[in-house]
Amino acid sequence: MTTTPLTVCYPEGGRHLLMRWWSDSDRGHVVLARSDGAMRLVAERIFQRHPYADLREYLDVEIVAPSRLLSALAAEHTRRETIETFRAEMTWRMREAVDAGRTLPAPFSVCGSYEPEEDLSTDDDTGWFKRSHYSCRNCKDGIILALSPEELHARYGAAWRALQPLPAHKPYRSRMQSRARVAGDDEPLWCACAEFGNHASGIVLREVDRVEAAEYRPAYLSEDALFFYRRIAEPDSSHLAAMLDAENAARKAAIRRHDEDRKAERAQEERDRIDRVIALFDTARVDHVDPSGR
Repeated sequence: MTTTPLTVCYPEGGRHLLMRWWSDSDRGHVVLARSDGAMRLVAERIFQRHPYADLREYLDVEIVAPSRLLSALAAEHTRRETIETFRAEMTWRMREAVDAGRTLPAPFSVCGSYEPEEDLSTDDDTGWFKRSHYSCRNCKDGIILALSPEELHARYGAAWRALQPLPAHKPYRSRMQSRARVAGDDEPLWCACAEFGNHASGIVLREVDRVEAAEYRPAYLSEDALFFYRRIAEPDSSHLAAMLDAENAARKAAIRRHDEDRKAERAQEERDRIDRVIALFDTARVDHVDPSGR
């Protein structure tokens, strides 16, 4: 397996303080600082702007480069995905050829026996499952492949990509290889992952599970990985919580003052409106002239 390192967004290593905070509007955020004093300065600015934030984690960590095993697992997932993508694309192309009345080349053939993996007859009122060979144990979408997907890609993948290249993938410009110490393969690790989108959680902290990572690609083996770290301790965060509480109280007090000022303004506007109405009729009595001349 290859040992080409996974890339990260934060390449610096060593001891850091890590603060993760949450806001309902922007979800999860992470701040890194080299010292408690630096963290205080950053936290003060954040809490002034987001006084309703929720302080989720405050950790003493060592930022490390991903282990060679994790890099190898990521490369293996990429290899599997490349093979499966090629098989799926070739199946789709062969399906097009069948629909156009063409004879399929080896190693492909049309499936002549629909055998679903489970009994789907009660769910197939329109017959679409049978026509499309949905969940057929003998084929994929009505097309039988005489080779394994790995053999198909090994024989024909390079030639096909020469004819039909994929669009060039542009990784995030900020991604690079970490300059930190390379973690050991058995070392307990965590990863800060960026998970944005509808109903997502923003930046999250995930523990690395190597058994899980061997089965499927988790976020920390993708371009969602921001940096890897090991946990050292959980320092006292009461000073940050107190700072946040103070900003929260100051914001609430400012809102109360604003509400009271607006209430007073509305009361004065109402008094002025009543005074204008009364003044109108007082002026009308003084200026009134009898039309009869008397």
